[in-house]
Amino acid sequence: MWIGGFLSAIFTLSGHLMFNYGIKLIGATSAATIGATNPCITAILAWLAIQETLHGLQILGIIIVTLGVLLLSQELRLKQKLGS
Repeated sequence: MWIGGFLSAIFTLSGHLMFNYGIKLIGATSAATIGATNPCITAILAWLAIQETLHGLQILGIIIVTLGVLLLSQELRLKQKLGS
């Protein structure tokens, strides 16, 4: 139990540190856009790793969030191209 808690703390801390470092590298807007996919990635990894059952509404939610993030990232790229 202690080992699992310790490993969980290390992974959580490293995730936060990488996110904060990513903000410095790519900017807050892009980092937040990528961070919005975190729940989708978690659900997909749970489905792959432990064979968690995903219901139709959950799959639809994953698709909607992923498409939204893709569209927002395309909008950011377009604004950057037009701005420079």
